[in-house]
Amino acid sequence: ILYRKRKTCFFFCVAEKINDLYSLIEYTDYLEQFKKYCLKLFSSIHTRLGWDVKSNENPLLVMLRATILHIIGRSGDEIVVNEAKQRFQRHLNGDFIDPNLRDAVYALVSYFGDEQTHEQFKGLYETTDMTEEKVRILRAMGQSTHPKIIEKTLGFIFESVCF
Repeated sequence: ILYRKRKTCFFFCVAEKINDLYSLIEYTDYLEQFKKYCLKLFSSIHTRLGWDVKSNENPLLVMLRATILHIIGRSGDEIVVNEAKQRFQRHLNGDFIDPNLRDAVYALVSYFGDEQTHEQFKGLYETTDMTEEKVRILRAMGQSTHPKIIEKTLGFIFESVCF
């Protein structure tokens, strides 16, 4: 049991550092190689962990799951991206995403989203009362890769949120 906990802790630390590196490499010529590396490194872990929390699961595995989903989704795993989009749509319809996965799901949906997605996030922001959820939504909105959407997000933040 101690070995499993250490192994989980090791992979969680590695995944967090890989996530940090992603931000540094994102706009370089090395991004595609890095994505392939991330998929190779983490896909088998995702296969074992899946999407849903198991009963009495180690809390580190819960955190590891979200981090792995975020990394392999951003790296181009279409199955993960499509599942994130489906879960987001169900969330909008009242079948809420596990709070432990929301950051990852929101980020992936925004990263691969369009203007409609941006509007859906604005709607979520405007209807939630919880500050933590508002911050989560704003952080996700900043994940878009479309310059127009980024500009709209900044406008939304400075016009609607800050003042």
